Amino acid sequence: ERYHVHSNPTVEKYLLFSQDPFQEKWAQWKIVENQDSFLVMEILPKGEDFLFAKTRFWISKKDWMVTGMEIVEKNGDTTLLQYSNIQLNVGLTDSDFKVLLPGDVWVTDVQ
Repeated sequence: ERYHVHSNPTVEKYLLFSQDPFQEKWAQWKIVENQDSFLVMEILPKGEDFLFAKTRFWISKKDWMVTGMEIVEKNGDTTLLQYSNIQLNVGLTDSDFKVLLPGDVWVTDVQ
């Protein structure tokens, strides 16, 4: 799916936040838990225009990989993602990421 959001300031602002969440004008971030094997980083977007109330990341201290993520929407709905069986440098090539669509698939731009 492809979306053009240039006419939607709320979505544009969220995308700017997600591109560079560590900019202090867009969000406050802090480490909320620091254990022996992992830490939890929390990002709180600034302003009322953002879709999410907060995002948390669980980060492994062994290899500094994100092992989980929690996204809390303003209405309280929560999405929790947990990553397992993470493998690094498993021999992927650029062609592994090439999307080959069947001939009967139509691509539609949503504006």
